Amino acid sequence: RFVYGNEDQVLEGLEIALSQMTRKEVAEIILPSWLAFGSRGSADGRVPPYTSVVYRVEVLEVSKF
Repeated sequence: RFVYGNEDQVLEGLEIALSQMTRKEVAEIILPSWLAFGSRGSADGRVPPYTSVVYRVEVLEVSKF
């Protein structure tokens, strides 16, 4: 769960992709490094710098506050 538009909750590329999705939609999202972890890589070191990442996501619920 996250609040769309709040900083530092999800990767920039995921937020962009999720903004185009609807409830119950499933998508495979390929993020280039500049929309993922960039030159730093992930904080835990599992994703090296300048690495593209692939996510499979499903939108389970959309709520408006």
